[in-house]
Amino acid sequence: MKDKQGLVSQRGLSALAQGFVELEYLAIYVSHITNDSLESIGTYCKNLSDFHLVLLYCEEMIIDLPLHNGVRALLRDCEKLRRFALYLHMGGLANVGLGYIGQYNQNVRWMLLGYVGESDEGLLEFSRGYPNLQKLEVRGCCFSECALALVVTPQF
Repeated sequence: MKDKQGLVSQRGLSALAQGFVELEYLAIYVSHITNDSLESIGTYCKNLSDFHLVLLYCEEMIIDLPLHNGVRALLRDCEKLRRFALYLHMGGLANVGLGYIGQYNQNVRWMLLGYVGESDEGLLEFSRGYPNLQKLEVRGCCFSECALALVVTPQF
């Protein structure tokens, strides 16, 4: 499962998902991630309740960004998910992906979003669909104070 730098490869991550279908908690720190590997986690790890993904800085260009389809599949298929952290870097998840998070995070209660989105529109799209969210941490995102205030206003 390790590549030459000692990190988990995409093939290894997919194999992990297939081999540990009862997994409830998964925290991964990667220098490269693909939509396919996130989709594998969603497909096989139905008991996942706590998921953390941190995309580490890497000098080489990651070609499978943004991670819209992978994030959508993970949230859609892991219905027991209660805690979700996605710490990427610019380009890792655009407004479309934030919309998917809002649409498919029905049971998530705690969420950390780091370096995601392209504009306030993405945050507003996200905010239209989080019925059970109790705590949201946002780090390094490009959202304005006005958009953040709109999202937490009850009448929005």
